[in-house]
Amino acid sequence: MNPTLRKLLLLPALLLVLTATLAIPDSAAAGTYTVDSCQHPDGTPAGREGWVPSAVGSYVYYDDRCSTGGALSAYWAPDIEHNYSDLARWNFAAPPGTAIRGLAGFRTSTAATGRDYGTPVTVVKADGEFLEQCGSTFPCMQRDGNFGFVIQNARSVLFGVECGGAPGGRCPGGTTRFSADRLQVTLEDSIPPALGEPTGSLTSPTATTRVRTLAYSARDIGGGVYRQRLLVDGKEAAAGPVDDNDGRCVRYPSGNGFSSPVPCRTSVSGTMSYDTSGLADGTHDMALE
Repeated sequence: MNPTLRKLLLLPALLLVLTATLAIPDSAAAGTYTVDSCQHPDGTPAGREGWVPSAVGSYVYYDDRCSTGGALSAYWAPDIEHNYSDLARWNFAAPPGTAIRGLAGFRTSTAATGRDYGTPVTVVKADGEFLEQCGSTFPCMQRDGNFGFVIQNARSVLFGVECGGAPGGRCPGGTTRFSADRLQVTLEDSIPPALGEPTGSLTSPTATTRVRTLAYSARDIGGGVYRQRLLVDGKEAAAGPVDDNDGRCVRYPSGNGFSSPVPCRTSVSGTMSYDTSGLADGTHDMALE
């Protein structure tokens, strides 16, 4: 979701005939955005788009109550033993062209008492590496409250419950559960969009109309194309959304997050217009971002 797609144009002032040139810059600044899940910061339901459940073994479960303002949960039956490597989890994968830079939320977790070769644990992981591991062999069998992790370019994150220990071991029964809500995943989109050749009177070296127009198309790998901005001599002249994608490409007022990992359209067409009557005669630098 890079708002830094950029074309440079030399704009002739009204009634002047100048040579126009176009250039695509070599790079664009990275953009970051947040995906809210289960609830937005003000408690409004946000859904769970991007979170996928999985389970391995018998009598291990996952539960989704996001749609009613609840949590995502992973747990197992408390009245039976569980085999080593039994697990239940919720996983979030970064969309192509993005990387996970943070995970935060509110969690309630508890792990049953373990024994030799079989330890129930609650976990949070990034790319398979532990961010948090709690159980009877760790000083955190139960945790309630907010959590937050800064992550370096992960492809996926997950939380859930596992039977740890050693192969052949078995975890005793008891309540082992991880529930999370108010989830926020921070994604970095560092790949700039690809911009087609702009057209219209705003790109013409011979146009003499006062109000000139610009049309373009763009494609993005990542969160999509969020907004457009026209700069004249380095100052913002016009700005606004490109396409709200049926309301998905709109940041939530509280917390400024989205409800989808790919909230904006990855292929768009846009138009802009500009009244040149306020410009002095001469050459002016323009940029479409």
